[in-house]
Amino acid sequence: MRKDKQETREESFELLLSCMDQMDFSIVEYAKIFSDVLIVNQYENKKEHLPYLEVQEKQGFFRRKYNLQEKGVSKSRNFAIKHSKAEICLFADNDEIFYKDYQEIVIKSFKRYPYADIMIFHIGNRPKKVKDTIHRVYFPEILRVSSWQIAFRRRKVIENKIFFDEIMGAGTGNGAEEETKFLLDCLRKKLIILNMPIRIADIQENSHSTWFYGYDEKFFENRGMTTRYLFGKVFAWIYGIYYIGTKKDLYQNDLSMIQAWRALKRGIYQNRLGKEKKRMG
Repeated sequence: MRKDKQETREESFELLLSCMDQMDFSIVEYAKIFSDVLIVNQYENKKEHLPYLEVQEKQGFFRRKYNLQEKGVSKSRNFAIKHSKAEICLFADNDEIFYKDYQEIVIKSFKRYPYADIMIFHIGNRPKKVKDTIHRVYFPEILRVSSWQIAFRRRKVIENKIFFDEIMGAGTGNGAEEETKFLLDCLRKKLIILNMPIRIADIQENSHSTWFYGYDEKFFENRGMTTRYLFGKVFAWIYGIYYIGTKKDLYQNDLSMIQAWRALKRGIYQNRLGKEKKRMG
């Protein structure tokens, strides 16, 4: 009965949480999740046997945890999109701590702006990369958005067949930028992306990325590769020059400008993602 209500309410909401190696539901309490939540738990330990689906109903909220022996955050996001039953969804990672009223904020925001298909919310303890006003988000501003900021009307995403590109993102060895591809596809399908300058969560201060290991040559090689894949060869060169020149303070303790440029250029030339996509048809 609870599940049917979730499927039929237009204002229904579900948090879509991607995580790894979670043996129980303790992450729900740790992250202060007070809403329906769909957890996609990827684990590689073959000795551990977890059921495919675990379900809890606690404090009036419906919790589902799918346990999958695979890797890839894009696969995790896509699985969550396909298996959610809610109209409004919010992506989350396992290093977020949510504010008490996050569900109310997201639902009210979509009610207030019914024409919006995607909304970008803000993180409290991270630098603001998108300007602090309510406005439509286009390219190139989408380059500053992280996946954990994205809420969306699930029906519009499903109808337009918009999913994450599974050859990108943590777990693939190809760096990140999967959320950029997702938002680019939303724009190409004429979906409306709206920035909501409201903070809904913090990121744990001691959290570590599953793909970022510093500004080494691999980082810049992946940056060149993903930029070419997303925007083409010409823009990749232009953006590469811009990035190398303007982000020097970030990487100068790890690489020289020449080393960074050579690695980025190598990624553009190799075009590994483009070739892989071509092989997949």
